[in-house]
Amino acid sequence: MTPPTSSVAVQSTVAGLHLPRRFARFSARLLSPADAAAVFDLRRRVFATLPLEFRLNDPADQDVERAEREWADEHLNRPAITLGVFAGASLIAYATVILPGSDYRCEIGDRLNLSSDDMGNSAHLASCFIDNGYRGHGLQLKLVKWRLAVARIFERRLIVSMTAAGNEYSRRNLLAAGLSIKRVAERTPGRFWYYLGLDLAAPQQRVVESVWVHDSERARQVELTAAGFEGIVEKARLGSHTQEFFIQFALLREIRDPC
Repeated sequence: MTPPTSSVAVQSTVAGLHLPRRFARFSARLLSPADAAAVFDLRRRVFATLPLEFRLNDPADQDVERAEREWADEHLNRPAITLGVFAGASLIAYATVILPGSDYRCEIGDRLNLSSDDMGNSAHLASCFIDNGYRGHGLQLKLVKWRLAVARIFERRLIVSMTAAGNEYSRRNLLAAGLSIKRVAERTPGRFWYYLGLDLAAPQQRVVESVWVHDSERARQVELTAAGFEGIVEKARLGSHTQEFFIQFALLREIRDPC
């Protein structure tokens, strides 16, 4: 079956976003290159509050104007689809899903060793930003699930994403949506990132071995994912002064029919 490619099909996912009731006064629509200025304004506001380790690139090493042009070209045109959430005329959140062709090349594809066929069957849960004033209401998870809905419409079975290891909110929401941490890598000295995936067509699996690892034990996580373990769920525990997080890394095996 040829997957639907019309804007009508994608618009159906916007209608089905089901924003939290407290956001009922807000609206959502697909973004285009004409929205670039509003997107960059939101990104700058959020970036101003983010630790440097959460950023893919050090702004000191970038030509900002050129970087923004390249970002807009990749995220506000096909094969990307980007949804914006508005409070009145103000953009307060956006999320991008990229639906690449088999010849598409990117860091996450290299990190996860995706073949050309894998790439052509994948959906990348790419950039997602939420205004600081609207965090903590479940909006990010809603936007993850919206992008999964788009992936299913276009019959993309392999879902991939990446996030800074210290970004506990993104990690938590991606795990909650069913993705698992496939690889942990040190992108630059001292800065670790998670590379996550979900195969929507994979058979059911069971845990054959697992270990809980503190979320700050990056080197241990690198070792475990290199050995075939996947980060599948996290839990919180109240420490002496703050809440601490632990991730369950597991070896998974296909559940086979005994018959």
